Amino acid sequence: MKWNTSETIALIKDTDKEDREKALKSSWETAEPGRAEKAAKSRAKFLVQQKQARGEPLTPEETEILNEKRERIKKKDIEEAVPVKGQPVKGGKGAPAKPDPKAKAKAAEV
Repeated sequence: MKWNTSETIALIKDTDKEDREKALKSSWETAEPGRAEKAAKSRAKFLVQQKQARGEPLTPEETEILNEKRERIKKKDIEEAVPVKGQPVKGGKGAPAKPDPKAKAKAAEV
């Protein structure tokens, strides 16, 4: 490419895409603290597993990585920790319970 001009030309790198990716990853970490650390551990374990599959000898640190147990979080535990819209928080004051229409009918029969 050849340019002939009397004006100043500036070439800059457009970092918009990289900035959006960083913001997205940052929002993930904000929403779920510790996510980046878990991802790094998962990646390290994967790489050690690949090394082991190739038959290469493992260092004591790599063996320790393979033997680490991941903390499992049940969906039920997450749902209890995050309040659902319209439902009272466990142990907290929420909206009063709605009366059960079937209970009224049974009480009238008695």
